[in-house]
Amino acid sequence: AVPFVFLDPAAAPTDRTVPTRPDGSAIVLPRSAPLDMLASVIDETLAAAAGRTRAGQRKRQLSVLVIEDDEAQFQLITKCLLAPGRESVEITRARSAEQAMNLICEHKYSCVLIDHQLVDGIGLSILEEREQELLTTPVIGLSADDDPSLALRYFRGGCVEFFIKRDVLSVDLLRRGIAQAMARFQRRVMAAIIERRQLGNAINESQEGLIALARTDRLMGICNRAVLDEYLPEYHLEVIANGGRYGLCMVDVDRFKAYNDRYGHQAGDEVLREVAQVLTSTLRENDFIARYGGEEIVVVLDDVDEAGAESVATRLRKLVFDHNLPHEGNPTHERVTVSIGVAVFDAERHKREPVQSVQARADQAVYAAKAAGRNQVTLWTPQPAAKRKSA
Repeated sequence: AVPFVFLDPAAAPTDRTVPTRPDGSAIVLPRSAPLDMLASVIDETLAAAAGRTRAGQRKRQLSVLVIEDDEAQFQLITKCLLAPGRESVEITRARSAEQAMNLICEHKYSCVLIDHQLVDGIGLSILEEREQELLTTPVIGLSADDDPSLALRYFRGGCVEFFIKRDVLSVDLLRRGIAQAMARFQRRVMAAIIERRQLGNAINESQEGLIALARTDRLMGICNRAVLDEYLPEYHLEVIANGGRYGLCMVDVDRFKAYNDRYGHQAGDEVLREVAQVLTSTLRENDFIARYGGEEIVVVLDDVDEAGAESVATRLRKLVFDHNLPHEGNPTHERVTVSIGVAVFDAERHKREPVQSVQARADQAVYAAKAAGRNQVTLWTPQPAAKRKSA
């Protein structure tokens, strides 16, 4: 059974737990319960559920990104991670900061290990450049240097733990340290949600508010990638069942790295928020918008053909252009612009096409829009995909 913990305003403040199922998988707590009680009960509930279901279950799969350029050190880390344990570990390696930042944009990992000294820089640069993508991922710093100030810099950068290599590169210590860091990270996330719940913010006045909070991108204020990954496949199947159609738009802020380099990351965050608000303001109730990652946004247009989707995308592009946000790093236009790739799915014409293929077509189209000079809308056509151009 799936464990549940409910917050009940009617429960007495002294009540600790009230089982609501015979197997004890649901627990009721008073809304006014202190954070330490809530965190403790959540841990106990999860541990109990794991104990009930462990027998006969497949091992939990962990995907770990190891950012390490030294071959001997990577082999030692791999040996520690792949030792027999309760989890099955899949390891991905990045040999440089640049490769790591690309992988973090493309994949979601259970945990990321970052070495401080890399062939093309330091691990801190990854934390700075991929802050938004790593918000929901526990990150652990590694270094051969035991300088306390270095560890402090990594903690301030968002790491949940920092290890000195010589102290942890043994099977038991590294595996245990990662498990403890991941558990601590999950408790921190849960505590933050509960704390906001108890503050009585308008968005958190109901259980629905908690769900909305967890499903919203903190920076842009629109749906996050997790919601997109859940929504789009289900929506795609629904369109097939109804014989309908939709347009998928991939929106990419042009030369966003140049904007960050010139104006700073805080200004870059504000630009992403404004672009998301501009796009949202013109969409219909049945349309859908979510952050895809970095400076990319996905817009799903309900029940449109090619002409309709291209028309809406053109309006979105023009709205951002007319918003007139200065961007000297975008020399052709000297303002913030977006490139938009559009792919249309029509169930009557190609209902066997999987949703991943529709996404790939939209992705190809946005590359083509950027290759054509940016501040463009490109409707996907069955032609060879354009080579990817940097933001």
